[in-house]
Amino acid sequence: MFDFTIDGRNVSVKEGTTILEAARSAGLHIPTLCYLKNVSSIGSCRLCVVEVEGTAGLVSSCNTLVKPGMVVHTNSDAITAARRTALQLIIADHGLNTTQYCFSCPKNGSCELQDRCRELGVETTPFDVKPAGGPILDSNPFIAFNPALCIRCQRCVGACNNAAGNHTLITGRRGVRTSILAPFGEDWKSTNCESCGNCAGACPTGAITMKRRRQYRSWEIQRVRTTCPHCATGC
Repeated sequence: MFDFTIDGRNVSVKEGTTILEAARSAGLHIPTLCYLKNVSSIGSCRLCVVEVEGTAGLVSSCNTLVKPGMVVHTNSDAITAARRTALQLIIADHGLNTTQYCFSCPKNGSCELQDRCRELGVETTPFDVKPAGGPILDSNPFIAFNPALCIRCQRCVGACNNAAGNHTLITGRRGVRTSILAPFGEDWKSTNCESCGNCAGACPTGAITMKRRRQYRSWEIQRVRTTCPHCATGC
């Protein structure tokens, strides 16, 4: 154990703890989008950036380890401006200016991108970016992938690799962009995809969804304890 300072508060943490983990343990909120515990911590969305005294620029808190005596600030004008700019870039690439996406999206009302936009007060974007787009892959009877809604956070890849252990979803390149190679097209039966749904559960937007979600919204259901019929996946 050692001590460091975050937002003027002295906190004791174990070696190997990230700034984000330490902040959450201290009851401090840092917005995230691409981060998912034990699944993804690539720091691509840049929403979790913080200031570390003595370090030039902002650092991503999800994959920066705390060091003894470190002094961290999680909230300042510069941090808020950086987070808002990062989010504006994300929604420009996401095609959020095309509002019919949100109204027809199965994740409308339970979308983490919507949540972060409300939290940071981002409603529009000044950036003119043509969304990557691509054909919707929905030949799989249970899961569909809409690349136009993908923010390439790679949480789905992490869920497939680290949670389910299938290594079916991978990343690729489409020009200068990273793309998600999802196995839900016409040849989905030739892959080792088990349709477990871990990727859909990890996706923060409506890019990868369980098809049954089209029949309801999050506020129309409730969680109950039940027995999973797919125990071999090892969620």
